[in-house]
Formats: sequence, C-alpha cells, structure tokens
Amino acid sequence: MLPSLFAIQKPIQIIKRYYITRLNPLLLNTLSSMKIKPYYILLKWNMKHPENRNRTSLYDIWKEYDDTYLFDSILYSVIEFYDSLSEAREHKRRLMNG
Repeated sequence: MLPSLFAIQKPIQIIKRYYITRLNPLLLNTLSSMKIKPYYILLKWNMKHPENRNRTSLYDIWKEYDDTYLFDSILYSVIEFYDSLSEAREHKRRLMNG
C-alpha cells in the first residue's frame, strides 16, 4: 500500500527547514555578503498579441539575476543581453529613434 501524500511531503519540509536553518555560519556570511551582478535584457513586445493591447511602449528593459532562465514567449522577443543598464538604454534609444 502506498503512503498518503501528506506522509510523503512532511519529511521533505522538515529536511528543507533543517538545511536552511543549520547552515555553517561562515557559509552563511559568505552567501549574504556575495554580490551577484545583474544583467539586463532588452525586449520587444509583440503588439499584435491581445495580452499586449494596453502596452504603451514597444521596448522594455528587464533586470535579471538568473543566467539559466530561458526567455521564450509569444508576448515578446529578446533583442539583446547587456552587462549594464546604460548600454541597454542606449540601444533602446537608438531603436526608438530609428
């Protein structure tokens, strides 16, 4: 007989709490003081899509920290990834001015 769903989930929750609260103090200090550098994504919205009908800007810049995330949507297309916000803004300005 299989155990109930509650019986399966309860130990997992306990394990997660244990690892979060029982971190080595040196490791915890390292993680809290680490500076993760963000990157910026320049997007072009698909204005023909019904979800974007109330958007006022064709281009948008998003700040992101997770470099493993895949940006894939019918709502927008990714133009470029940038290391700084100023580079992304400059490219957006050039695209908007033609």
